Amino acid sequence: MRPLVVLLLVLGSLAALFFALTTLGSGRQSDATRGVVVDPTPEKAKPTAVLVQPIAPADARATPAATDGTRQPVSPARDPAGPKLAFGAIHGKVMNEEGNPIAGARVNLFDVKPSTLGEDAYLLTGEDPPRPVSKSETDDKGTFRFEQLDPRKDWSLAVTHDLYEHWASEVEIPVPEGGVYPETILLKAGQSLSGFVYAVATKQPIEGALLVAENPFAVTLPKNKRSQTRLEAMTDGQGKYVFANVGISPNQNRMLTVSAPGYATQVHNNFAMVGTSKPSNRIKGNKQEPVRRIARTQDFELEPGHVIAGKVIGPDHGGMAGIEIEALNSAGAIGSTGESASGKNGEFLIEGLAQGIYTLRVTATNYDAAPLQRVETGNTNVVIELFELAVVTGRVVDADGRALTSFTVKARAANEVSNAYGAVLAHKAVRDSEGRFELTGVPEGSYVIEGLAEGYASCFSEPFTATQGLVASDIVVRMTRGGSLSGVVLDAYGNTPIAGAEVSTHENDFVDGNLWEIFGALDSAMTRTKAFTDEQGRFTMDVLTPGLYQVHVRARGFAPDFIGDVEVIEGQETELPARTLIKGATIDGIVYGRNASVECGATVQLNPQDVNATSGSRQTRSDGTGRFVIANVQPGTYILTATRPSGGMGNPFEALADMKQSEVTLSIEDGGLHEIELHLGPKRGN
Repeated sequence: MRPLVVLLLVLGSLAALFFALTTLGSGRQSDATRGVVVDPTPEKAKPTAVLVQPIAPADARATPAATDGTRQPVSPARDPAGPKLAFGAIHGKVMNEEGNPIAGARVNLFDVKPSTLGEDAYLLTGEDPPRPVSKSETDDKGTFRFEQLDPRKDWSLAVTHDLYEHWASEVEIPVPEGGVYPETILLKAGQSLSGFVYAVATKQPIEGALLVAENPFAVTLPKNKRSQTRLEAMTDGQGKYVFANVGISPNQNRMLTVSAPGYATQVHNNFAMVGTSKPSNRIKGNKQEPVRRIARTQDFELEPGHVIAGKVIGPDHGGMAGIEIEALNSAGAIGSTGESASGKNGEFLIEGLAQGIYTLRVTATNYDAAPLQRVETGNTNVVIELFELAVVTGRVVDADGRALTSFTVKARAANEVSNAYGAVLAHKAVRDSEGRFELTGVPEGSYVIEGLAEGYASCFSEPFTATQGLVASDIVVRMTRGGSLSGVVLDAYGNTPIAGAEVSTHENDFVDGNLWEIFGALDSAMTRTKAFTDEQGRFTMDVLTPGLYQVHVRARGFAPDFIGDVEVIEGQETELPARTLIKGATIDGIVYGRNASVECGATVQLNPQDVNATSGSRQTRSDGTGRFVIANVQPGTYILTATRPSGGMGNPFEALADMKQSEVTLSIEDGGLHEIELHLGPKRGN
């Protein structure tokens, strides 16, 4: 890993992350007692449809037979006692900026909620991006269709075309029950990046130079985990390179690396892959022409390469083979880097470095070394001395001391002031008849060992200290069945049971949103799971790790309910007070753009007026007709705003201007229907 690079990148991204905060979902609310409310206006009956199997991934998301150490199980099938829903569909059209249909656009369908941070959300957490559950390609009329979609799922789309910029849903698509969601997608023309690579000394073109553009966060991952949006180009005999369409990947500044044999590698941080047009003074139709992305040309001149060489030795001072060494120089806007692996006797040679001072870091299994600072190019006598990381051994047993034979163990960072355990520094799935385990390569520090096994709650050892080069032995993890949680979910208007309601458990301080997923969601020490209520509205969750939980209750046609500070006790069943759900209000609206025409794909955000509220935020988007619906809104006072699709420009000041221009304050009561127009420009007729 490269901590310095990560730190610089995170600092450079804080502004963008701040604006992502405005789109975060709801968090915890207090367990307030609800009163009986007046029945809302009855809903009109919706037409029914024949139910068929909805779209599902090819692998059917089968739950693995052996435990893999996760407490985030695959979502169970919805209880058959729940309501039968008619599946919906997405019918869409892909057009260019002139309004002409685009044929041959590749459309991927996902059944996951999209992140406002896009690809970065997965790179920051080290997760693999989701795979599409279905694919389509637009016809000559630019249309595509996805049928048989479960309206209870979060659906999203991504569109690519060789000649156009990448497009992806910024908000989940609300597929209607038994209906069709009309989608209109506008693709912007792709732009190119081209130029020449020359040698500084001779001004001659360099053939075979490699240019690689990557997401800045991707470079912290192993090469086999690098982003699929990585772009490469190579110079021809005249030294010319061309990135034909930099927009086929999510549009953003990138880390551009330019290298060639015998020359110093250049690393351009925060490199703009496209240019932008100059602001125009021309006013057309009472509007100033917008700034647009344009093709960019950029030449590069490479200096002769320099080297750093030396030897890697182990604790016994013998040569260590197969150790990866990286040299990093990040001084200024243009840095340089190189890497190598040690040979049979520990020797290494890093070539292609720009002249300067470097930091050397190593990557090794079960070993580590302090980074070597201020190593100058030309130094061929560098010695990197490795030290052996700690080893942890112990046993996993049940409450009676009998050995478990199949389990997973994790070494988690511990501290003296809290039971909130931190990052997982080592883990291993174990099958052993005596319940024994051994974890190698554990960095020095304070830890607990977490045990995970089928049929048991996650349990923890006593804290201990791991010391480099030594063995921490006789660690015991005693597994128990944990506690259970049960309750009943009722309709607030008649106290009748609600079947098929989803009840899920989360950390007590959980806040729904992207920043939690990235920065707040270390591997949970609590049990994340879900259950569905039966015909009597009851649910039960077993084998929960003891502690405080936040519980979410969601049911089709009702406002969600959030309950915090729910305590689960070892060996006991916690009965949650009856949860009575209200239907809430409906907001039915339309978004108009700056030119007073309907705005397709606008992001619509509903946030409580009380900035300290921890629940109630909602988000949706306008469809191909500019319309949007937010159903089952909890009573309260809210601020409703809209923003245009970013189109990859990601200008936060434009988004803030849109929110200010479109802002509407709403007072919501249960059963209410609010018909709203949101205007991103002057209202029609003004």
